[in-house]
Amino acid sequence: MTMTFEEFLTAQQRQRSTEAAEQPEKKESTTITEPKIETILPPQTDSTSTSNRWTAWRDHLKVLIEDPNIQILILILINLDILLGTWHLTSQLTDNSSPLTQWLIPLPTLRKTTIYLQLVELLLQMTLFHIRFFSHWGYAIDSFLIAARTLHRHDMMTMNATKVIITRNTYYLQAQHFRIAWRFLRLIQTYISIEVVEHNVTKKELSRRTTEMEEFQTKAMLLEEDV
Repeated sequence: MTMTFEEFLTAQQRQRSTEAAEQPEKKESTTITEPKIETILPPQTDSTSTSNRWTAWRDHLKVLIEDPNIQILILILINLDILLGTWHLTSQLTDNSSPLTQWLIPLPTLRKTTIYLQLVELLLQMTLFHIRFFSHWGYAIDSFLIAARTLHRHDMMTMNATKVIITRNTYYLQAQHFRIAWRFLRLIQTYISIEVVEHNVTKKELSRRTTEMEEFQTKAMLLEEDV
């Protein structure tokens, strides 16, 4: 059967209209692009970085100076100072011509070393804690004794002593026993504080685990009901 030209055009129009009806209309989507806001941080200057480094070092030194091992070391230095001071005081009361005196010549240097180490510890405490240091009665007594001993360091340099020097050394050694007492109490308080902090951390962890367990049990019960 031969198709005429008019039928051919009609068939093409019909086919185009069918394809146009099958294709979905393309809607232009208008997407509004929000401007991207970037946070511009100010450049970090040298003074800011130096301040941050000093703050980090200060926090590290605070933890270090409050460490129980450092406190034990200071207690050992105080006891050593008492031991050397008693030995030195005994040598001052004895005859300087005795052979024992020759063995006691290094004692002043050793005592100076122990006192200077204690002085360094007090200076660090004063630099790091400021108001807390000056308001603490124990550190006030420590500072007074160490400062007085440092200013009268010539007493530790000589094996010949007058009655005034011997009396002063005796009072100083007696005051050292008070320092041992309060430093020991401070060490015990530090250990108690550490245990309290660890207990609180464990308590929080246990509470978190208990909450997770209760949520898990609730989900398990809901799953059992669904089954």
